Amino acid sequence: MENPISMDPLENVESFKLLVDRFSCKQPPIDKQKANMPRNEDTIIAARIRPLLLEEKETGQVEGTLSRNSTVVDVHGMTLGLPGGPKLRSSEFYLDRVYGPNISTEQIYNQLAAPLVEFALGGGTSTLFAYGQTGSGKTFTVSGLEKIVAVNLLHEETVKERNVFVSIFELGNTLNSGYGRSDNGYSFSKFNDLLDLLNNRKPVQILEDSFGETRIVGAIQPPVHSPRELIALIDKASEFRKTQATEKNEFSSRSHAICRISITQPMIPAAPEGMLYLVDLAGSEAAQDVVNHDSDRMKETREINNSLSVLKDCIRGRAQVGSSSGKKPYIPFRQSVLSKTLKHLFDPTAGRLCKMSVIACINPSFLDVGPSKNTLRYAEMLRVPVPTSKPLISDPENPSTWSNEEVRRWIAENSGEPLINPDFVAPYYTGKQIVEMDDMEFVRRCMKSKDVSKEQASALRSKLWQIHIDSQRPRKKEAGYNSHRQSSRIPAAVAKTPFKARIRPGMVVRYKAKKPRSYPTMAMIMCPDWAVETEVEGTNKQAVRGIRGEGPRRYLCSLVHPRTVHNSYQLDVWSQEIIDVDDIEAEVILEYDSATRLYFIGV
Repeated sequence: MENPISMDPLENVESFKLLVDRFSCKQPPIDKQKANMPRNEDTIIAARIRPLLLEEKETGQVEGTLSRNSTVVDVHGMTLGLPGGPKLRSSEFYLDRVYGPNISTEQIYNQLAAPLVEFALGGGTSTLFAYGQTGSGKTFTVSGLEKIVAVNLLHEETVKERNVFVSIFELGNTLNSGYGRSDNGYSFSKFNDLLDLLNNRKPVQILEDSFGETRIVGAIQPPVHSPRELIALIDKASEFRKTQATEKNEFSSRSHAICRISITQPMIPAAPEGMLYLVDLAGSEAAQDVVNHDSDRMKETREINNSLSVLKDCIRGRAQVGSSSGKKPYIPFRQSVLSKTLKHLFDPTAGRLCKMSVIACINPSFLDVGPSKNTLRYAEMLRVPVPTSKPLISDPENPSTWSNEEVRRWIAENSGEPLINPDFVAPYYTGKQIVEMDDMEFVRRCMKSKDVSKEQASALRSKLWQIHIDSQRPRKKEAGYNSHRQSSRIPAAVAKTPFKARIRPGMVVRYKAKKPRSYPTMAMIMCPDWAVETEVEGTNKQAVRGIRGEGPRRYLCSLVHPRTVHNSYQLDVWSQEIIDVDDIEAEVILEYDSATRLYFIGV
């Protein structure tokens, strides 16, 4: 009777190696459809197969994941207990690039990261992230690339040509709502908290601005001027990042770490800000890797895998955008902080130009073919060509699409009197840059024009912001649709009449107050004082005469007071004053916003 076949894979290593050799000698056919798939130049998908570790070799493990060529990975598993002995079960995966165990990090940088750096220098958003099974070499790869980026981005010849800022943060990695302690002594919080690794792990927030772009609020972003400074910050962040011993890795990263590098070009002020994201995801774990974990580690592992699951759903959705089925895919990038931070990758409506490189890190051991196949399967899904972003078309109702010429024309046509010189406000800025400009900076630029007041400059800013906000709302095309803003602006024919000759009820004016105030003194004309039939007095204790005489004209007016919302006002009908015509300085255009029930100065 023959000896039974052992069910222990390590006792069948020689049989496994023989089967793999036979497979390689046969030279399996290439799937031409997958191999010749048009490459999406904006998304490069690669795999890095690390070498077997010394301890893995000592236990008798051999390679089960091998690179067939520069684009194909073969994953071999062994099926035991079948008649005839062990059988080989192989799978093949087609990627854009495959890096075997002998490829250095420098070579990977030159092919994957260097184009991303150049793209970010040109004002684009570049992202490189690594994912895979815990212990597959993600942190080793990303940290190595970060240091090469530092050297190439901040070398002495070009460092004066750009401003570079860096922020590094991580997603916390426990379920607790409060703070705890990790093995290295630092505090941590629940998994979906974003923590600043350069500021003692203080929590920060991720919010969306009016352009739909993600902003990290509260994270410090120090400038860096040399490779040494940037590498020092990267090393500091790595010390604060939490690690734990797992079944697969003694120092497994138990959080997602994101290094964000911001690049501006002071010599070219009109150039947009470039962004470079380097993302090291927490290692996923298979079921057999967590059987000996305690309850805390099990919860932690579940949270990590859930976070990665949302990311995989986003990858699926991204891969299905533009499919022939015509069905719009659902991309749940708001379901986790990780995918929300990387929204620019997955949101098909995002306006920024983006490039991405993905490194699927692989453990080559034949004992880990299951996790390796899962990693490669989802990496392969990203190779589905996605539609390139449509060129930005100028929209008269959307300032963020305007060119510099359109911005200058709008300022000249809408600034009112006196004219605000567009050369001072937008010498070369695009519409998006003007909308993003700080309010005080915009006002300061406007006031460089002769006789332009702060109120007029603020009104122009408010008008621009109103158009921008309205452009984000769904537009109603039905007939008779009115804007949610109503203006006190008079017809153009009446505007030619001298100001004090056209004072009328309902006009809003700026007047010289008896007591100086810190805000513009404005009031709405109610009626001439002689039109009041009863004896009353205003808040300034002046009597309303109620008799039409030959003295100086006076008007009963309702006061306009500022509110807490920036540059907003409220009409207080019951707060009235008597104002002499000589104290009235100018007409003020007020616009009533029905959404907020407040008034804003117009031009």
